[in-house]
Amino acid sequence: MDIRLSCMTWLHILYDQLRQTFTPKHRISSLLFNDRSFLDDSSICHNSLSSNDPCDDPRDNISSLHENSLFLLPDDIIINIFSRLDAECVFQCSRVCRSLSVILSSPYFNFVHCSRATPSLIVHCLGWQPKHDESGVDGNTIIHYVDVVSGNIVELRMKIKSRNVWPNIEYMPFLVGSYNGLLLFRNLSDVDSVSFLWNPVTQEQVTVIAPKVDYHVCGFFLNSQTGEFRVLYMRYNLPISQCLILSLRTNLLREVSFCSLFPCTRRPPVILNRKLHWIVRKDLSNPRCHSSSLCSKLILVFKIDSEVFSTIPHPQIENCTYGRHRRMHLLEMEGRLCVCDVTSATDLDLWVLQEKKVWIKMHKISTKSVAPEGMQREDALYTQPYLEALCIQNNELLLKCLSWKLYYYNLKQKTFRAINTGYFGWACLSSVVVHSNSIASPHADEIIILSG
Repeated sequence: MDIRLSCMTWLHILYDQLRQTFTPKHRISSLLFNDRSFLDDSSICHNSLSSNDPCDDPRDNISSLHENSLFLLPDDIIINIFSRLDAECVFQCSRVCRSLSVILSSPYFNFVHCSRATPSLIVHCLGWQPKHDESGVDGNTIIHYVDVVSGNIVELRMKIKSRNVWPNIEYMPFLVGSYNGLLLFRNLSDVDSVSFLWNPVTQEQVTVIAPKVDYHVCGFFLNSQTGEFRVLYMRYNLPISQCLILSLRTNLLREVSFCSLFPCTRRPPVILNRKLHWIVRKDLSNPRCHSSSLCSKLILVFKIDSEVFSTIPHPQIENCTYGRHRRMHLLEMEGRLCVCDVTSATDLDLWVLQEKKVWIKMHKISTKSVAPEGMQREDALYTQPYLEALCIQNNELLLKCLSWKLYYYNLKQKTFRAINTGYFGWACLSSVVVHSNSIASPHADEIIILSG
């Protein structure tokens, strides 16, 4: 990949000014003379690190790395600067030298960079997927970046090469969620136990094949203690659900817990305070759990550190039914857990969990002004709930309407604004997730075949 980004043209200027701040004056001239190769834009590597790379010589010499004036800057200053660049630029800068690559690929840098990144929407339309070619290699999986500010749409393609594993199976990756710059896809075709991880910036891709078809991916998270990504599996064909965790770095699959409740994986879990949160899936859970008893444990919680399950009751509402439970979904609002309760064909309530597990109704929203006329009937709520709340950002609630319209609702001004989806025509917006680019690496093999 040979990409010249605009940030590379001023990087050396900023670097030179900062270096003078942290370098004694009597050393500046000698450092500039000895370090011109770093400031010269022609010396910046645009290819992967290898033994034939012209930038390898100074990297392999430990003493020269210490003499390199870049590292006279404190690490927190370097992280503060580079975390303000977009992920594509950071990816290019990480190839300048190996020591800089170590800093920019650290878990702490990725955390800071993701917290400062401007999120965009990623839309996945299954109807856009091309057919497989005659070589036996799966066709591209197409996703689209949607910039909600400018309205620009960028198409990206992920090519999955799977014929060396199971050549006779047709793969249909479906976008499930995004976390720390990595996208998680679940296979919708013949084998549901196949999942894919992909970084759109670095193009790193991991295919994970579970031992049996009853292994379902329920979550994907980063373990801060070990710095490795982990995948949470649940097995549904047992009297009680079996929970297993895959450590991507070691390819180790281990059993951690049992649970009588099953999470709904139609939506990705909400990750807050080192915990994963789902709405309980009633049709697979303990049949003795009736609607009244399920109210007290509708929200399933998995603690990442202790690897233990617990439950939280949903907000106290009148006329609670099984159908009402199905229409509830979870969000995050300003660092707190939020329940979206679709109360009618055109109305929804937002509840926020406060301290001591107390639910407070924060917003009551009417969507009659944007709801299609046919969807304003009460019976439409039971045939096909047309409203789905996707996320809350900057006091705006993102709503998906009838799987082909997107709206932002301003919680303060109580106004709607439509997101231009004309590019997709009448194609179904199968999945819409909020994503922040990063250069985070799963640190895993390209293909992981689990045994069990």
